[in-house]
Amino acid sequence: MKMKWSMTLIAGLSLAAQAQDSIATAQGNYVALRVQSAQLRIADQKPYSPRAISIIKGPDSSDKTSGSLAVGWYLPNAWRVEAEYSAQTKSEFDTLWQWTGGESRNVVQANSQRLMFNAYKEFPVAEALSLHAGAGIGMSKIRAAGYQGTTLRTFEQHTQDNFAYGLAVGMGYRLNKVFTLGLGYRYIGLGEAQTGINNFTNRSGTKDEHHEGKLNEQNAYLELRARF
Repeated sequence: MKMKWSMTLIAGLSLAAQAQDSIATAQGNYVALRVQSAQLRIADQKPYSPRAISIIKGPDSSDKTSGSLAVGWYLPNAWRVEAEYSAQTKSEFDTLWQWTGGESRNVVQANSQRLMFNAYKEFPVAEALSLHAGAGIGMSKIRAAGYQGTTLRTFEQHTQDNFAYGLAVGMGYRLNKVFTLGLGYRYIGLGEAQTGINNFTNRSGTKDEHHEGKLNEQNAYLELRARF
């Protein structure tokens, strides 16, 4: 029995060593296509008006399907780095506010896209299977607008560029020498989303209302990487 366990342990260690060597020595370039189920949230919302008191309801998250394209490089010691562009994602956040004159429904509409530079560390599990952890920094572009009560009472559109960051965990299965199939989860802080001022005439007759908050995204993704 001891001999059987010893042989199993030796075989397992041998496979792990082979996987480590295979991944650690992998070098070259790759392109990756990712499809992601994204959940966007807007947090830390500031009062939209000097007369606003607090949020009564919302905002709910906005669930979207989106995609990204990355070009990367395999490096020694099981590292890889990449540049990734994520296509524009549209989201909408519905809130109900308490203000000095009663209640007010406000809807924020945000379109976001980003360019990220990511780094990943691979941790081999078997000859063709590995886990990975990653982090990235980059820039996001967020265009935000919205309306109050009805689409006839709009907030001006405002566009801004933000610093963005991301954290990721996942796994990859090497199908052959060219293709790797992967899946994972990541969190991306996209930065501030801010509308322009109110286009409509409010009760005080002033142009002093706008929405401001921090946009973040959580997504589960499926990817196909191709070495070239």
